[in-house]
Amino acid sequence: MQNIISPLGLVALLNGTDPCTQPPSVDRVPRETTVRRHGHLLTRESPVPAVIFEMFHLNNPDAVAHYSTPCGMRGLMSALAQGILAYNDFSVVYVDEGHGRRDQGFTRGVGGIPEYQFTHTAADLLEEILREQGVATIRLRHDEMYPAVAHVPVNRRRAQLRALLGHVEPGGILVSLHANNEPSLGTRNLAPWSFYAQDHSQALARMINEPTTKYFCGVFPTACRDLEQ
Repeated sequence: MQNIISPLGLVALLNGTDPCTQPPSVDRVPRETTVRRHGHLLTRESPVPAVIFEMFHLNNPDAVAHYSTPCGMRGLMSALAQGILAYNDFSVVYVDEGHGRRDQGFTRGVGGIPEYQFTHTAADLLEEILREQGVATIRLRHDEMYPAVAHVPVNRRRAQLRALLGHVEPGGILVSLHANNEPSLGTRNLAPWSFYAQDHSQALARMINEPTTKYFCGVFPTACRDLEQ
């Protein structure tokens, strides 16, 4: 459970020296079950289309075990990049890793691994994959300390988010990476969820939903069936 990608492991992964087997192909996936409107400040006040992408559930041992491996996280970020590229109406992707060392996010999941360790690794991978496709990216929080909000006290969450949004310019899209800790979803909580607040963000959320849910269904077919119930 403690094998979050090490710096050396991440370098090997990004250099293509860590081959990953793709999950079995899935012909049909639930399309809209994991797209939800959510009034989060980061998406509600964003000047550009913005989605909060909840990757998996931190209290589910199967999900934590899978996404603690380089191949598991790479597979999900590749699927996320596929959805972003399908949206195709942007000049730059703003990547927000959701949390950092000052604000670690959820810390009581399986194995005690803080949320920011997953989101930091995921953001590194997503940026690398997008740049390989010629997509410009801008990291809103970087090196776990996110200097964009370094001047804002850590307990002033809303002020932090507004400071982040001050770096977002028209023509971009924003993807904020998180791991879920919602207790009410049952086995559905393994799935990646795409949350948006504004109508102009709904199309982006739907584009992201299909390839990421397809990846999830290939890895967790039983839990995938639960999404349709």
